Amino acid sequence: MDIPEPPSSVALSRPGAVIAAIERCMAARLTPDRSGWSAASHLSRDLERHFGVVAPGPAIEAALRVLASRRRVSLRADDDGALWYRLRG
Repeated sequence: MDIPEPPSSVALSRPGAVIAAIERCMAARLTPDRSGWSAASHLSRDLERHFGVVAPGPAIEAALRVLASRRRVSLRADDDGALWYRLRG
């Protein structure tokens, strides 16, 4: 049984390398008990805690912008200007 190598820190610094993990993480946040809205900092913690993916904040934010441009996530800003993302169903 071959165990794949974990992604390198260089790979995880690229937005494309974390897009699939972010989508899985955001899908897990879509439950009846949760709104599904996430800020990049929340996703960073959830990626590490639940998926074992440690990616730098700028890569997560860039990946979220890519997902928004592809219309895979909805985007809104709160009164403080923080950006929140939600996976589109």
